[in-house]
Amino acid sequence: MQQIYDVAIIGGGPGGIGAAVEAKVFGIQNILMIEKGDNHSQNHS
Repeated sequence: MQQIYDVAIIGGGPGGIGAAVEAKVFGIQNILMIEKGDNHSQNHS
């Protein structure tokens, strides 16, 4: 089954999470967030 999203956010750090929140505030419903780690806000430096 194919899903169509209104916005795709790459990265679950503070910027990505903020982008998702703002998208919801502006009424965007179908949001995809792609994060490479197992948890949000991971930093491997």
